[in-house]
Amino acid sequence: MKKIMLIAVVSLFFTNALQAQSAQLDSIFEQYSEKRSFTYVYASGAARLHEYLPDHRIANQINSVKFTKILTYERNRNDTIAKRLVSKVKNVLNSEKFELYLKLKDDDDIVEAYQKTYTSSKDVVLLISDDSDVIIIWLHGK
Repeated sequence: MKKIMLIAVVSLFFTNALQAQSAQLDSIFEQYSEKRSFTYVYASGAARLHEYLPDHRIANQINSVKFTKILTYERNRNDTIAKRLVSKVKNVLNSEKFELYLKLKDDDDIVEAYQKTYTSSKDVVLLISDDSDVIIIWLHGK
């Protein structure tokens, strides 16, 4: 599962520059960030990842990231919290007209990548789930 997540995240850096911000997504991250069984990560900028990349084109795209938010939930097999979280995120993505541009399914592992393109910017959201975790990654940039 971690290998699929890494591949999906790295593939996002080949997209166009990111910008824009969803208040509804921000609200979900804030709502769940303090709850028990959730892990919340906020990284400002590209966290100096560009220093470790040999290809300057990828580094330039990573440098355009203003922040990354990650919300992780470890779930039980019949967990309704995870189902509600995924449903909330998908409802926001649908209501804000995000486009599904990547879907990977391997047994119980599912990776979905969404984007919303504006006139000169884009938001990208990854929704990753398996039988033990739900991970939401949101990239916001300029």
